[in-house]
Amino acid sequence: MSSRICVHYGGFIYTISGRRPDDVRQELDDALRRGKPHWLEANFGEGRLTPVRLLVTTGVTIALVPEPDGDAEEQSWGFEQQ
Repeated sequence: MSSRICVHYGGFIYTISGRRPDDVRQELDDALRRGKPHWLEANFGEGRLTPVRLLVTTGVTIALVPEPDGDAEEQSWGFEQQ
């Protein structure tokens, strides 16, 4: 499991903690399949984090970047292979 997921959105970097990268990706995939806007909960800032909601719709550029737990030897820290 990733300790943190960085979300690149609108020129800023947000974070999501405590979730698996595949679960977040599945949430976004499901929302886009429904064809309706979706609010993704994340955090913004360093130190004292501010909760934010990112509006995800068709055509919005977003990147999920899982960070490893700190075990340098662990190779499969990101998304599950499909």
